[in-house]
Amino acid sequence: MEFIAHRINTIAELSQVPIEYGVELDLRDYGNRLILQHEPFTDGEDFEEYLKYYQHGTMILNIKSERIEHKVLELINKYIK
Repeated sequence: MEFIAHRINTIAELSQVPIEYGVELDLRDYGNRLILQHEPFTDGEDFEEYLKYYQHGTMILNIKSERIEHKVLELINKYIK
């Protein structure tokens, strides 16, 4: 069985999740940035910065904005080995 922590949209929240767990997060664009944020029209933490701290299991991406998938994959391939 795999455990997935729900709506882990900040580095502070991520630091509280055991690395054996995966996380579900909400991604959207905000201007020209990719951010972690469930609510529209609200700023959030940068996805790229978040990835620098990610050492966990499965990552479930809830992509809230259209046409950001290629940039998301580019960043994941850059930081997740």
